[in-house]
Amino acid sequence: MKIKRDILLQIGSNTENIYFETGGIIGSKNNEAVTDIVFDLGINKNHPCSYMPNTDYLNAAINQWEKESICFCGMFHIHFCNVKSLSLSDKRYIYEILKSMPPDVKSLYFPIFIFPDKELIPYLAYIENDELCIKEELLEIID
Repeated sequence: MKIKRDILLQIGSNTENIYFETGGIIGSKNNEAVTDIVFDLGINKNHPCSYMPNTDYLNAAINQWEKESICFCGMFHIHFCNVKSLSLSDKRYIYEILKSMPPDVKSLYFPIFIFPDKELIPYLAYIENDELCIKEELLEIID
């Protein structure tokens, strides 16, 4: 996954003083690299180890992106304590998102931003034969 350096820095700085899982959506103006981001604090902060996206807010942002020719290319969220893998709940949610996408969307990125290391691990997800497939991608930071 390619990502602009300033977007990666935004993720790190916007989540620095937050002590619960948060996330957001990522988009691309050029279909080559992540160029845009919308942060979301979620709707249930009573469970610090769980991110529940504010779907109304994020869908409105995706609709605005469409008007600006920015392609939705996935969602990110924060993991604490150096947990670098997707949870079973993450995978279930990813499956539901992919099943709800238009037929021309074959895959989406679901990167995890790891605290306290501030490391981004990009995962590419797609459905094949009604099975969720997830593979870790290399991260390429571009200026």
